[in-house]
Amino acid sequence: MIKERIIGYTKSSRALAALVLLLFVGDVLVKICVYAHYDFHNFSAITRGSFFILSLVVSFLSPTKFRKRMLLFLLSLTLFFFVGQYAFLPSGLEEHLFKNFIILSRYLFIFSILLFFDGIDTLPIDKKVLTTFEWVIIINTIAIFIGFLFDIKMLETYQSNRFGFSGLFLVPSIATFFYAISLSYLAFQLKKNTRYKILFSMVLLACLLVGTKALLLFVVLTLGHLFLLNKWYLNKLFYGVLVMLATILMLFRNTVISVLEKTFAILLNVYEESGFITMATSYRNVNLQTDLINMVDTHWGLVNYAFGGTNFTKYRVEFDFIDVLLFFGIVGGLLYLAYYFKYIIRYPKLSKFGKIQTGFLLGIGFLSGTFFNNAPVAVYLLVLLTMFTIKENEISNKKNIAA
Repeated sequence: MIKERIIGYTKSSRALAALVLLLFVGDVLVKICVYAHYDFHNFSAITRGSFFILSLVVSFLSPTKFRKRMLLFLLSLTLFFFVGQYAFLPSGLEEHLFKNFIILSRYLFIFSILLFFDGIDTLPIDKKVLTTFEWVIIINTIAIFIGFLFDIKMLETYQSNRFGFSGLFLVPSIATFFYAISLSYLAFQLKKNTRYKILFSMVLLACLLVGTKALLLFVVLTLGHLFLLNKWYLNKLFYGVLVMLATILMLFRNTVISVLEKTFAILLNVYEESGFITMATSYRNVNLQTDLINMVDTHWGLVNYAFGGTNFTKYRVEFDFIDVLLFFGIVGGLLYLAYYFKYIIRYPKLSKFGKIQTGFLLGIGFLSGTFFNNAPVAVYLLVLLTMFTIKENEISNKKNIAA
C-alpha cells in the first residue's frame, strides 16, 4: 500500500507543485536565518538532500529502464568524483572533500528530479504546477519591489555597496537564473495569453532591479528577440511599457543616477586597469590564465585529467562548461554534458522560441558560472524546458484536465 502510494506521487502534479513550493520556502528560510545570524541556516540543503534520497528510494521501488540508466550514470559520476579527489595532490581527500561533495550534489540534483518523475517527458506539468510557479515569481518580485522602495538590507542582492535587490534569494546567481527563467516563461506565455502582460512587465522591472550583469544581458537579448518576433514596433503595448519605464526612471531619477555612477565607475576602473575582456568577465579570464593553470600544474596527475579533482571553492573559474571539466575531468565532464543535453536540454525537441531562449540561458551561464550546479533553480528550469517542449494543444489539454 505504501509502495503504491509513493509510486503514485511520481505521476502526480501535486508532488511537482509541492517540490516547487518547498524548494522556494527552503531558500527563503536560508536568507531569513542568515540575516537573523542563526548558527544553522542551510534548510535548502536539507530539502534537496531529502528529496534526493526519496528519488533513490523510488528508483528501487519502481526500477524502470530510464531509472536504471540514470542510477548507473549517477553512480559513475560519484565514483569519478572520489577517484579524482583521492588523486588530487599532495595528499588527496583533504578537508575540502565535504565542501566538494556538496558541489557534487548540486551538479546532480537536477537528475534526481528526473529520477523521481521517471524522465522529463513524464514530468506532470499542469495548471496546478504552473500556478504554483507563477506565485513564486509574484511573491519574490513583490519582495524585490519592497526592498527597493524601502531600502531593506535583507532583500538586497549583494552584501556590499553595489546596487541590486534579489528579494528572498540569498545568492546573486540564484536570482539571476530564476529571473532569466521567469522572463523566458512569461514571454512564452505572453504569446498565447495577454493576461500575462502585467506580470511580464513586473518581472522585466524586477530583472533590472536585481542588478547582475548577466541578467541585464539576458534582458537585452530577450527583448531583442521579442521585439523582432512579435513586431512590437507595431504594438501599442510596447510604447506603453516604454512610457511606464520612462515614468519610473523619472520618479526615481536620483536613485538611478546614483546607481549608474556606482556601477559604471566600478566597471570603468576595471576597464582602465585590465581591459574590456576582464571587465566583461569580472576577472574570470584572469582566473583561467593564472589560478587554474597553476592548480593543474601543482595538484593534477594523469588520473585528474580523466576524472577531475580539485578544491572547487578555491580554484573554480566560473566559466560554466570549463568548470564542469575541471570538477569531473575530461571523461566525467563529457559524460555529464552528454547526459545533460540528452535528457534535460534536448535541443531537437525544443520549439524555435525555446531554442533561442535556452541558448541565451546557456550563454549567460557560460559567462557567469553556476548554471549547471545551481540546484535551487533546477526545478524551475525543468518546468520551463517542459513548456518549451510540449506542444501547445497538449498544454491546453493538461490545463483543462487539471481544472
